Amino acid sequence: MGDIEPGTLVVRRAEASDRTALTETDPIAAAGDRARRASIRRWCEQGRALPAEDARGPVGYDVLEYTFFEQGFLTLLTVAPAARRQRAGWQPAGLVHGLDDGDPELFYLCPPPNLSRSSTLRTFPETVMGKESRS
Repeated sequence: MGDIEPGTLVVRRAEASDRTALTETDPIAAAGDRARRASIRRWCEQGRALPAEDARGPVGYDVLEYTFFEQGFLTLLTVAPAARRQRAGWQPAGLVHGLDDGDPELFYLCPPPNLSRSSTLRTFPETVMGKESRS
């Protein structure tokens, strides 16, 4: 990861070989959850996982799917415990209880001024605009 400048976050499309690194950044998978590990493998193979890396290496990932009215939707966002609370620009937008017992769903919003600085926008402009192939 020496080619990433300190303070920069790079988001890219995962490859099958990324699954071990993503498993290590995901606390549920790292704790041995077989279902989460299988999902990470599948998301990497399908190119749906988007690892986030900084100068230290992988710091998390998200999963981009087109299951929300055929629009790109991040169905999962995972940040490694050591990389949390670094003020990446996302703001809390809501909390939903009752979907999973004892596991509230958190929703975040990236305000428009932060979108122009988003590495996701720079890396995947067609994805963000909804023009990507939905395989």
